[in-house]
Amino acid sequence: MDKVCAVFGGSRGIGRAVAQLMARKGYRLAVIARNLEGAKAAAGDLGGFVHTDMTKDLKEEHLKKNIPLGRFGETIEVAHAVVFLLESPYITGHVLVVDGGLQLIL
Repeated sequence: MDKVCAVFGGSRGIGRAVAQLMARKGYRLAVIARNLEGAKAAAGDLGGFVHTDMTKDLKEEHLKKNIPLGRFGETIEVAHAVVFLLESPYITGHVLVVDGGLQLIL
């Protein structure tokens, strides 16, 4: 059985360091990030928004106007992306952006 590791927040900082360590140990990585290159340096404080406890107090009506899909994501949608990466044996070290299309406008 393959050794597989899912690293959340693995595109930078400590998450990236963990991803690099696990890769050196022979793990196939699924690096999950909400954005591309820190959402192009947070491009005006925008990133991918998913309904969680961390986003429950945000002004969703205002923010979703900037998201091409016009809505916040759901945790199940992030989970589907994680499952896709974990079940794809030839994908490793890839960052899959799950952001409702924000990368298209940044």
